[in-house]
Amino acid sequence: MPTSADLPIWVKDVATFAPLFVTTVAAAFAIYFSRRQAKYAHQRLKLDMFDRRYAVYKAIRTLISERTGRASGKINGNILRRATEYSMVPQT
Repeated sequence: MPTSADLPIWVKDVATFAPLFVTTVAAAFAIYFSRRQAKYAHQRLKLDMFDRRYAVYKAIRTLISERTGRASGKINGNILRRATEYSMVPQT
């Protein structure tokens, strides 16, 4: 059985740097997946906030149409424009 002194120098170098390489690859995977998870969480937050804002928009729209006596499809353009500026209405 050959001893470590009998092995070529490149084998010793590989044995020395292998743990460093494995650690670096593992860290790269961890960073990649954590960034994907953060991006997904941000998109999920935007979707949840849209649902809440849209529910508020629908409630306000119903209230205004009841108060003004107009049909739900006809709402004051000024109010609709202001609601759009505050991101309460989905942009088409």
